[in-house]
Amino acid sequence: MEMAVPIEVSLPMTQTGPGGFELHGEIAGVGGDFLLDTGASMITINRNLFREIQKRNKLEKVHSVGARLASGEIKLLDVYRVEQFTIGNACKLGPVEFAVVDKGGRNLLGMNALSQVAPFTISMSPPQLSLAQCL
Repeated sequence: MEMAVPIEVSLPMTQTGPGGFELHGEIAGVGGDFLLDTGASMITINRNLFREIQKRNKLEKVHSVGARLASGEIKLLDVYRVEQFTIGNACKLGPVEFAVVDKGGRNLLGMNALSQVAPFTISMSPPQLSLAQCL
């Protein structure tokens, strides 16, 4: 079995406001935009994206986690696992867990994904995310 050699990738980001940056991603074969959030411990997706993933994939809940939302509210969120997550169109990650929020809201690219491709660098001009350990 041949081992994949990690590569370094730089991905352009879209600025969403003062200090906010977004990247396109693909989770279990379904694309969406993800807000880069180094304060989020894990990938979090909204219910709409979750439904699209469920249409194409059999998902199994692995556990629940308590999370403090941006509003300050603490919620119990269901956590699922997928075999592949792609950041941009070039950086594939192995299996990742993600949490699902009930309401709309942004999909978040959290530290459980970013730690798989560390070290990473965030550049502001031009806005880009450089990842060192992509498959």
